Amino acid sequence: MKSLVSSILCLVTAIWPRSASPARLKDHSRLIRCDALSGLTEEAITLRRLSSENIPDPHFNLMRNGELWITGTGDRYLVYHGGWNDYSRGESPETRNFRFFHPLPGGGKEPFSSSEQPWGLVIQPWKLANGEEIEIAYAGVMIPEPGKTHARWPDDNARRRIVSFLRDKDGDWIRSGPVFSGAADWEGHCYDIDFFTDANGVTWATYARVDEVGKLAKKSGSHEESKLTPLRTQIYARRVYPPTRPGELPTFDANEILILGTQSPRSGLTLPSVYRQGKVEIETSPDLATGKTPAPEKAGVSLIEGPRLARLFIPLSKINRKSMRIDPETSQGYVELDVSGTKQRLEIKDGGVEITTLGFSANDFERSTYGAHFAIGANLFSLTPVLKKHYDDLANFSEILNLSSEDRLGAGRPELRPTQAGEGMLLFHAATSLPKDPRDLGHLIRSPYAVPFSAEINERGEVRFNLHSQKP
Repeated sequence: MKSLVSSILCLVTAIWPRSASPARLKDHSRLIRCDALSGLTEEAITLRRLSSENIPDPHFNLMRNGELWITGTGDRYLVYHGGWNDYSRGESPETRNFRFFHPLPGGGKEPFSSSEQPWGLVIQPWKLANGEEIEIAYAGVMIPEPGKTHARWPDDNARRRIVSFLRDKDGDWIRSGPVFSGAADWEGHCYDIDFFTDANGVTWATYARVDEVGKLAKKSGSHEESKLTPLRTQIYARRVYPPTRPGELPTFDANEILILGTQSPRSGLTLPSVYRQGKVEIETSPDLATGKTPAPEKAGVSLIEGPRLARLFIPLSKINRKSMRIDPETSQGYVELDVSGTKQRLEIKDGGVEITTLGFSANDFERSTYGAHFAIGANLFSLTPVLKKHYDDLANFSEILNLSSEDRLGAGRPELRPTQAGEGMLLFHAATSLPKDPRDLGHLIRSPYAVPFSAEINERGEVRFNLHSQKP
């Protein structure tokens, strides 16, 4: 089928009509095309649903045997036995189930319970000094209390940490302890790990972590108690030192760096899209002068999560010449990148430029307000979130695709996976309906979807992504 190319995302100047009726997210959906020259038009585009299985937070994993695995949250995953070739031909993947186990004293193992399923599982390959390759799985897992084998949901959710899993001789995945230490309780709560190797060959781990907590006051009859509750979740990175010998595990640097926060790079204020529903009542301290305790303060809870990073090379053929510059001192050519009004410099090398992209989501995952967003930069530490036209909030890929509504969960957890210069696949999850009760997560089915993309840089130095129809 002839490919239908639709230029979208118009990422820095994204606008869309609020009155448009939402598309039904099947194999064929409606796409809003944002074009600075012709204005807004609607064109059909084919999105490919990879499986009807519930595999939220999907991630591409190219295995050492050539297979392509799509993992996520939970124990299900998809396998393309022929790797990218099978995927490109539209072959149906095989659905498999992981077998996760806790280690037991003395060398035994105990299977995970249904409520202990890992969040955001990825499989990272490591190459040793002798040329051997090993694969280690990583995910956010609730850590059982000392002396206990199993963790309890939701009691132990504050103890969720990133752990590694190693396969044993039976093909089972055995949990280890947390891969790095952190604060106790909610301030150490972390998940959604991803690995990224920068242009200098340095490997980084990125993840979402709760970094601000408060005390939530709760009354039960005449009894009042307070407990810690998360107020803010942001995205961090720390350096990883790969293993060199058999039997070694990667080591994670003790220092972490904030790479993407919940505040606008323009105003410094918290972005509206990152707020979770409702506010939390936070205890206040007694006034020393009067001895009285003021009424509890209201605080908004903000969250960004699901970092998925990629280095994307854009060839000169896809770069508008008006965005190019020459350094008068070095005669080095460069592109002046513009992300949400923030200027960055991209040196032209090997016939193009390289950008770093980060896909992420914000606010409540079980609600229709959950979105799919991007940040772009010259490198990992210059990532800038892509904002709407007036820089007042995050540009939402799900809204641009016209997939979100009050009763429908659109695209979430976007991941750009380059396959060749300036091109690749965009992976995300989506649900065609939401349960009436947001707490009824058993009826929230989020299936993985994918669509090919290509990238270009326009005359203003803005990155634009083009989505291409494909056979379902």
